[in-house]
Amino acid sequence: MEQLGRLRGRDPYDYGGPSGAQHVTRLQDLTKESQAMILEEYWWSREGEVADVRGNRFTAEYEGDLRRRVEGAGIGTTPPRGRGVAGAMDTAAGSVVNRVLGLFGW
Repeated sequence: MEQLGRLRGRDPYDYGGPSGAQHVTRLQDLTKESQAMILEEYWWSREGEVADVRGNRFTAEYEGDLRRRVEGAGIGTTPPRGRGVAGAMDTAAGSVVNRVLGLFGW
């Protein structure tokens, strides 16, 4: 559903860069797209990239904030739990929206 925000000019992948990574309490409080972007940015920082996709340099503090968000969500630290009915509904709805938007070149 977050993809619909693009139609209103809001980028669902934008978590706020270094400031956003520092101030968000939990990864789960962000949109699914922002969660994915934080994971991607953290991976790139670990692979030796010097900046995120928006050109913000990966400082030790920024990388630490990304790491804390990822590890705080249990990613790479604990086995996944069942996603439940709400998670399944969100996944299904997101899939439908992405396919419809794909028909229009989004």
